Amino acid sequence: MFSKAFGVAINPHQEQFFEKPAFRSFDYTFEFWPKSKEEMDAVQKIIFLFKYHMHPRLDKGSGGRLFKVPSEFEIHYAHLDQQNSYLNKIARCVLKGMDVSYGPDEQYSTFRPDGKGAAPVTTKIALTFQETTFVTKDQIYEGF
Repeated sequence: MFSKAFGVAINPHQEQFFEKPAFRSFDYTFEFWPKSKEEMDAVQKIIFLFKYHMHPRLDKGSGGRLFKVPSEFEIHYAHLDQQNSYLNKIARCVLKGMDVSYGPDEQYSTFRPDGKGAAPVTTKIALTFQETTFVTKDQIYEGF
């Protein structure tokens, strides 16, 4: 009430302290609009591969007490046949998140059903990758 009446606020005297760098993350969104059965199958394979490689494997040799770590990814931006130096380099990453949605604007629609079900007309995937190492000034100097 005092602050409002006099138009002042108490100074909390807060400061920022550097503790550690943060791991960088990168988000990518892709929309698929298959036009044929072959393209529908390709979309399903892409989704399966990302889903498969983002999860750990249960180590059966340990009696199920340990996990084998998920796959790592190398992401490179390219132009024609060479790396595009105008865009940031990305260190090795893991896929931390994957969201799959079907249908444009939350309107689910499908192609005619087949023996496996009814394939969606459109599929959208949102991927979140996170680097496995901290980036320092030295790496930034190298283009990261």
